[in-house]
Amino acid sequence: MMEAVWADMALTELPSWVTKAPSNWGTAARGKLSANNWRVICTIHLPITLIRLWGGDDLPDNQKAMLENFMDLVHAVQIANLRSISRKEIELYEHYIFHYITSFKSLYKLAKVKPIHHASLHYGDVLQGFGPAHTHSAAFYEWYIHSMQSKNHNMKLGLSFDLSLSQYLMLFQSGELELMFMQSSTREANLQTLLKDDTEVHSHVGDLVEVYKSILAKDVHGMHLAHMIDAVHLTQKTADIAYDEDSLCETSLSDAIIAVLRQFLHCKHPGLSEKDGAEGSSASVASSKAKVLDRFSLCGVQYSTASHRAHDSHVFFQPPLPLSEMSELKPSPEPGQITHIFLHPQALAPCCPTSPGQHHQPPIYVCVRPYASLQTSPEPELGNIDQMYRQFGFAGGFLCKNNFLPPIIIEPSNIISHVAVTPLKIGGHRVLHILPMDRVHLSQDFLSNRTHGELFSTTSSCRHP
Repeated sequence: MMEAVWADMALTELPSWVTKAPSNWGTAARGKLSANNWRVICTIHLPITLIRLWGGDDLPDNQKAMLENFMDLVHAVQIANLRSISRKEIELYEHYIFHYITSFKSLYKLAKVKPIHHASLHYGDVLQGFGPAHTHSAAFYEWYIHSMQSKNHNMKLGLSFDLSLSQYLMLFQSGELELMFMQSSTREANLQTLLKDDTEVHSHVGDLVEVYKSILAKDVHGMHLAHMIDAVHLTQKTADIAYDEDSLCETSLSDAIIAVLRQFLHCKHPGLSEKDGAEGSSASVASSKAKVLDRFSLCGVQYSTASHRAHDSHVFFQPPLPLSEMSELKPSPEPGQITHIFLHPQALAPCCPTSPGQHHQPPIYVCVRPYASLQTSPEPELGNIDQMYRQFGFAGGFLCKNNFLPPIIIEPSNIISHVAVTPLKIGGHRVLHILPMDRVHLSQDFLSNRTHGELFSTTSSCRHP
């Protein structure tokens, strides 16, 4: 079992805001894992492998019951860590955690129900009263606890007191531990300042500075980096869409990209097709010249092209619709990979004219290759395994073919989140497992009055040919 999990972990591409769990977790050599390591393992890696190995109809009932019990926990953890929470989602959390605890007691009769199990049953009240978990989580304090635990305290005691029974007085005595923490923190701060600001020191130990920076950067376990990104975006009021203007590079787009850009603009602005040859028309896209980027940030999260950073290029997106169909039912989200990010000077929306003297930056367009749907595959085995994943909804993900459909153009606002992508070989067929990584909210496609086994079953997350 562990070998299968490790093999799948090695193949999984995660976005850069998720720190990979140790590849040898579960061994004596690895030792203790952090809470965020366990979260990454249990909500990403274990579902990918366990559903494939334990989800078949031909397996023993108790094994399938163990899988369903574990996936109830995954559902609850995913909902409890959303960045935005609603009453409906709190009710879903309470449903899954209650189902997990009750089946846990029947499946593992020798296991003890611990206080954490009881506390989890009341966490819905906490979400109701205090909002999303990140607003009141203890990650900030856990970081300092980890920092203090990593310091050598030489078995010195901290603040202590003696109780004198004869005089009924408590005599406090300051220990050496607090002083050591203060001295150690001060030395570390002084060292960072010296390495950063003193050019003479930097010239002599430049290699050491780079190593030291890399060590500091590694102190983000599991999804702590995601929390840091959120904190920066919220506290510093960064723009929803941001990119480095100095990295813009002018180049010529291929005929294929120009064709899909023209198709996108005609779809979004149908009236432009009547003026296709007019001077300055957005629909004409007469020039292939464009300014390209290899990455941009959306709400503090970085998205990249496949050639620049592949693990940040896999996205879950809403296909664009013509304005005439905006009021109708939206199509289901789809997975794909970003191939190009560019600004085109002729592709300005006509409904947003610029004032005299006002500088209008061309909008960003994203070229995406959608992954091909597996639902039309003639192979029944693949379809059955796909349904094994889909029955667990947003916690289980789904399968797609390991090939692309023709590229399409979308806007950054169409992007929902990253996805974790794992190439698998099932029955001699190469497929991709797709796990959406939306940390903000659950899509309405996952919440359409469906029970545990139906949350995802009718959601078409891949493009139909």
